[in-house]
Amino acid sequence: MISKAIGKYIRISPKKARLVADIVWGSNAKEALYKLYSVNKGAKVYFIELLKSAISNAKIKDSKIDDSKLFISKIYVDGGPFLVRFRAASMGRATTIRHRTSHICLELDTREQPIKKEHDEKTAGQPEKKTVKTSAKQAVRSKEPAQVKKAVKAVKSKRGGN
Repeated sequence: MISKAIGKYIRISPKKARLVADIVWGSNAKEALYKLYSVNKGAKVYFIELLKSAISNAKIKDSKIDDSKLFISKIYVDGGPFLVRFRAASMGRATTIRHRTSHICLELDTREQPIKKEHDEKTAGQPEKKTVKTSAKQAVRSKEPAQVKKAVKAVKSKRGGN
């Protein structure tokens, strides 16, 4: 984690905010800003503000950091406290209206070059064995959403699941 930005008590429901979080997760910081500007969701305003804050936090931490290497490594939306209001209901009763709030956390990291493995003398001439499960594990470790989805589909099809 290079930098982090947290927004608390944001007046939008977590369900609506998670829709926007799923769009930008795993993408480059600059690319994520462009995606957010083009999204037609109300939560985009809060995510743009948080992403700009996280980028500036990264620059403060390390002035030599390159914006193009930053990507969103972790983003999650948690529910905050409800703002409870009351509304008149039939037969003299009152029903509650729960205005939901969100806590949004966004972390930036840098993309590192993959480390090449040096082969031992025993395995020098043999090709690497790669199963479906190991490729799925590697995709999860790489934190690329598209690769993870592809690997999960491969594992499910291998098992015979949906």
